[in-house]
Amino acid sequence: MIITAYICIGAVYRQVHIVGASPYGMKVQLEGPVSVGDPVSITHKPLVPIEGRVAWARGDFARIEFAEPLSTEDVRKWFDGVL
Repeated sequence: MIITAYICIGAVYRQVHIVGASPYGMKVQLEGPVSVGDPVSITHKPLVPIEGRVAWARGDFARIEFAEPLSTEDVRKWFDGVL
């Protein structure tokens, strides 16, 4: 299952597709460049935004490392019926 969310880099919001997640981060597909180390915020209502940074970027994909690990339950909320 792919979840559509929004990522904020600086003051710019972009749509992303979350293609994988763990308590420590997410793999996202997005258009446009991002740089390793960029601080980001990922949002999808009704869930609380998640703060992190770009850990790696290759082509249209990037790995976002969370500032604080999430609980397994919080990760599940991104992919279950909550959305």
